[in-house]
Amino acid sequence: MIYRYEFPDQFAELEQTDFSQYSGNLVLWGAGKLGSVTAHVLKQKGIEALAFVDMLPAKQGTEFCGLKVISPEAFLQGHKDAALIITTVGRDDVVQWLTDHSFVNWHDAWPLLMEFDFGDYSEQNQMYMVRMIDYYFRTMVRSLNLKRKHLADRLRVMVTSQCSLRCKECCAFIPYVKHPRNDDWEQTVSDIKTFLDAAKSVQEVELLGGEPLIHPYLSNIVAALKNEPRIDQISVITNGTILPESALIDALKADSRTIFRISSYGNLSSRMDDIVPLLQHNGIRYEIIDYKTWYKNSEVKLLNETDAELRKKFNCCMEGCGMVSWRGKLFCCLTLPFLVEEGIFPEANDNFYDMRRKDLDYQQLTDEIRDYIDRSNTDQYVDACRYCTGKSTANFKQPVSVAEQAKGLLEMPMPQINEKR
Repeated sequence: MIYRYEFPDQFAELEQTDFSQYSGNLVLWGAGKLGSVTAHVLKQKGIEALAFVDMLPAKQGTEFCGLKVISPEAFLQGHKDAALIITTVGRDDVVQWLTDHSFVNWHDAWPLLMEFDFGDYSEQNQMYMVRMIDYYFRTMVRSLNLKRKHLADRLRVMVTSQCSLRCKECCAFIPYVKHPRNDDWEQTVSDIKTFLDAAKSVQEVELLGGEPLIHPYLSNIVAALKNEPRIDQISVITNGTILPESALIDALKADSRTIFRISSYGNLSSRMDDIVPLLQHNGIRYEIIDYKTWYKNSEVKLLNETDAELRKKFNCCMEGCGMVSWRGKLFCCLTLPFLVEEGIFPEANDNFYDMRRKDLDYQQLTDEIRDYIDRSNTDQYVDACRYCTGKSTANFKQPVSVAEQAKGLLEMPMPQINEKR
């Protein structure tokens, strides 16, 4: 399979590094998914690499893609004269570390990934990796301040707060939801169209939850979105515990824009053996994500960060995230929707934008939604950022068990933020 980045002209004015000049003296920073593909491409081109650098202690001292994995400190001690390729979406943190340690011969991986042949690549599911590389390019466009093709690359629509699992480290905080519910399907479709009126187009609409297959009218939502030309791809995100009903199968099949994405959690994903043959029989595109590790979720607590720290954190969280919609409210991240509904964060300030407002005419509403979407492309953090640790390399240093289950409803280990404001 050949991968080609869809918008190469975004990078046309940037200089592309000739990595062959560093063959035999090249180190990759990031022993993960993106690193595995970069190592694959280098091998195809006959370019020799020496090692991987990774901040995660558990990876240091191991081998990855046939190369040793070393710590950042060991890299400076043993390879300070080498060239380095950053092979992680957490690019900005790596650049900051290299700058702090006066290392200048570093390069981004994008010239290697613009077009290549997966060939015998076997480290990860290839379809999954296509999505991850697309995600990497979105983060690079943001990091390098390049011209965007879409105001919003992705809209993640939470159709329900009900779930068939209760994962302790759920990024949507499902185990904390006291009164889970489904959103009205017609209103959900209306919200998506309102969003598109402002954004003009979007690369992907993801339907998720909770577990979206719990929603009794999910098939209606998918069918309605298939008639929307402003959406490039429609994805259903599921945990493999529920067999899709026939109406959803009918809505998904015979459309190249739809994809069924399954997060596989081993024995917890109890219907995998039934779901996959069903999808194959009906010619439905699907992707299986076989998670080996999760990382520590964001924490919600009282913080005392500077304006500069908050801006940096918001930028990091927004890399490739897209906008999130739940019951007419538009958010900048997955952490907020259900925590706002549960009263942990206030329904005030700028934590979301209400797309169901009745006090504005069409043009005013569209303009304000567009402004809020564009906020995700800036460093204008929202009020909730003051109380959330966000996403950073600190999270990735704390691996946790995949989909570890809570026994019941969880409580936030803190008073409500509303009481502390």
